[in-house]
Amino acid sequence: MEFKLQGRRDCAFKLIELFVVLAVIVALAGLAGLILPAVALARYKSKRVQCLNNLKQVGIGLRIFAEDHSNKYPAQLGAAFGGAQEFVRQGEVFKHFLAMSNTIPAPKTLICPADNRKSATLFGDLKDGNISYFISLDAKVDQTGILLTGDRNLTSDGTPVNPGLSVLKTNSAIGFTRQLHRGSGNLILEDGSLWYAPDKTFEEHLRQHPMDSSRILIP
Repeated sequence: MEFKLQGRRDCAFKLIELFVVLAVIVALAGLAGLILPAVALARYKSKRVQCLNNLKQVGIGLRIFAEDHSNKYPAQLGAAFGGAQEFVRQGEVFKHFLAMSNTIPAPKTLICPADNRKSATLFGDLKDGNISYFISLDAKVDQTGILLTGDRNLTSDGTPVNPGLSVLKTNSAIGFTRQLHRGSGNLILEDGSLWYAPDKTFEEHLRQHPMDSSRILIP
């Protein structure tokens, strides 16, 4: 008789322990449901900030190059003068960044952290597949209202812009696919201003300062 009572007590304790474990699991699952999205958002924001920092370095590199080459960017100079003008028609983006190898910190600067592309180890190994950013061919020093560089996954009037040589027409609605930054992206204008598009601030800027038509190269 005593054995049976002990068995019932053991069973009761086991049930209580089971309920406690289940309660803990439910609580942890709820906590994970709150924490994981927050971690993912923080990681997303971190990559976006790093991408902006990279683009800022690229923009500075372009301006330094221009200062050293009579206010001209690589697309406006022949290879004999340190530029990459001959490679515009081939659509080879890396040639333009290669011309700036002395003004960009490292090849990894050309990769957006949200991109699955791999950085080149050396500038001499650089190819279009090692680059996340497009480059403008028509930007001129001190010219406002024109793109200089930005994330490669551009859309124009809602249509993805293909890799290679493209033309962005005046007043084009600039946007991005969801490939890198969840349908948004980073841009730098020739005046050095950084923008996160599309958002209301950027749209308002476009209304007040329509962009000029320009050719771009997308890797």
